[in-house]
Amino acid sequence: MAKDFTLFAVLRLLSVFLVQTAYVPDEYWQSLEVAHKLSFGYGYLTWEWQEGIRSYVYPLFLTGLYQIVSILRLDSVFILVTAPRVIQALLTAYADVSILSWIRNPTYGRSPWAKITIVTSWYLFYVGSRTLYNTLEADLIGIALSQYPWPNSKASGSSKYLLWGALACIIRPTAAVILLPLFVYQIVKSEERLRVILKTLIIGSLSTALVFSADTYASNSSTFSPLNFLKANILRNVASFYGEHSSVWYLTNGIPMLLGIHFFPFLFEVYKIVRGPNRQTYDVLMMVVFWSTVFIYSLQPHKETRFLLPLLPIALFWCAGGLSRFERSSLKQNWGRAQRFVNQLSRLLPWLLLISGAIPSLYFGLVHQRGTLDVMTWLSNRAKACPEKTRILFLMPCHSTPLYSHLHVNVPTRFLTCVPDLQTVPDPGYIDEADSFYADHVTWLAKEFPETRPELLYSHIVHFDTLQTKLDPFLKWGKYSEAASFFHTHFPSERIGGRVVVQERAASLSGCSVGAT
Repeated sequence: MAKDFTLFAVLRLLSVFLVQTAYVPDEYWQSLEVAHKLSFGYGYLTWEWQEGIRSYVYPLFLTGLYQIVSILRLDSVFILVTAPRVIQALLTAYADVSILSWIRNPTYGRSPWAKITIVTSWYLFYVGSRTLYNTLEADLIGIALSQYPWPNSKASGSSKYLLWGALACIIRPTAAVILLPLFVYQIVKSEERLRVILKTLIIGSLSTALVFSADTYASNSSTFSPLNFLKANILRNVASFYGEHSSVWYLTNGIPMLLGIHFFPFLFEVYKIVRGPNRQTYDVLMMVVFWSTVFIYSLQPHKETRFLLPLLPIALFWCAGGLSRFERSSLKQNWGRAQRFVNQLSRLLPWLLLISGAIPSLYFGLVHQRGTLDVMTWLSNRAKACPEKTRILFLMPCHSTPLYSHLHVNVPTRFLTCVPDLQTVPDPGYIDEADSFYADHVTWLAKEFPETRPELLYSHIVHFDTLQTKLDPFLKWGKYSEAASFFHTHFPSERIGGRVVVQERAASLSGCSVGAT
């Protein structure tokens, strides 16, 4: 186990430095930004925190980490960004080892391909060290699965499984969707039902108390985030404000994106399980995956691939089984003229999986969507050189960049917000600030920066290159000039450009000594 942990720790720590791109805003705005405000007294909390739908348990842990590095006077931007990722990477490595021990269970006979499936999972490499709630939730569920009292498993009992599962539910209440079928299955099969139920009630009560205490302490008001989370996302369906997808999106897009090339052995194994004589052994796992993806998750209009991340351990379990079946078939069956090709494919399959996993991992980790992080390093250096006169305006889709966790300088900032309609009865004509700006940027700029009030202008404006032509008249009036430009993506869209551009107003920085950074 020690050797396996070393391997996975090196792999996940490598991802800390090979994954230098942005993925989704939650990676920063629901973790690092909150911890920064709690630790250093300045920052910005999104509407989710103002409405109390997020738990402070994870940010409070990061706050403790920030307090330690602050006391040691090591609170550079690099440390504030990297240290949480290192801890997350090590937890993911431990989850990898736990999943490996589960997959290697002799009952299921998957050891030849178990390690390969985990190592070559591109999506796990891509998100395994990110400070995402989904990553932490997936790690905790993966560990819980390894402690679950499966038939003929080495798990000593249900307590550890319940503890890890409770932690997952604390981080994200959605974890209960995955864990509920396992709990029901355990109650049905267990000979000590009353004992299991009693342990669940005790652990559940302690978890509830922990969440309530953390939320109340951090927000200075009586708050219970899981209840607020359910009200906002289930009863009021606020999440759909950020996009809606078809009911089959997870089957046609989500799972294929999550698995990459592993999707094919995954389908092969599912097919064999459904048609196999020992199907009942896997019924509970089938229930977990298809109850979650086909039924519960698919009922929600807003869908993202990362929401499926907690199901990845089970998917890898089946991928390893599918690869193992294919290898055995290539050795036992006579494929006629194709036998030589099948044998060569079987020998080359580990390398094929490695290459097919490395290519998207490196591209999405080092290239795609990196401009919004690179620009923050530049802005941080600029702000430190002249904090008293630096004011930054982000004219980009809301939360395109992180903020104070990557600046770590208390300078005024402004960005386009996208707060959903939080009224009990939503207004069908409601438009958030970002949409209002993109619909009529001229009117928005004229209202925010009247020609009679040039002192309101910011020292720096950050935008995507898709806005360059539209902003030119305003930039000329404000006497801005391009100070820096950073590559962002090869796949620009209407609002998200291929490059991130920084405009600087020399008049606002009069008297500051700022050189090239």
